[in-house]
Amino acid sequence: MLVVLAFLKKFSRNSYSYFSNTNFNNRFFSRGLLCRFTINILTLLGLVLSIGLVVDDAIVVLENIYRHMEMGKNRWQAAIDGSNEIGFAVVSTTIALVAVFIPLAFLSGNVGRLFNEFALP
Repeated sequence: MLVVLAFLKKFSRNSYSYFSNTNFNNRFFSRGLLCRFTINILTLLGLVLSIGLVVDDAIVVLENIYRHMEMGKNRWQAAIDGSNEIGFAVVSTTIALVAVFIPLAFLSGNVGRLFNEFALP
């Protein structure tokens, strides 16, 4: 979060990505417990990949909202317009990454057991 704070330069902007990560981490570990996953290197790698995606999407949306605010729009209108412009790109990126990792759920054998935690929520 310190790296994100260094680039965004305001704590209020950094708080969005902080709270989204906190919420995401809670869901990640609670679902991991329900699916009886172990915390190993591959699980942590999946966590790092997904946190990177969440933080990256949050920063892209915030930058677009800030751009609209610089054009003279109020915060509410800038948030609506910025989210509408970027929303499809964020959703399509997420769907593309999900499409890449879902086939890992269908692998069999030892390799399938290793990569199973990437493909399941």
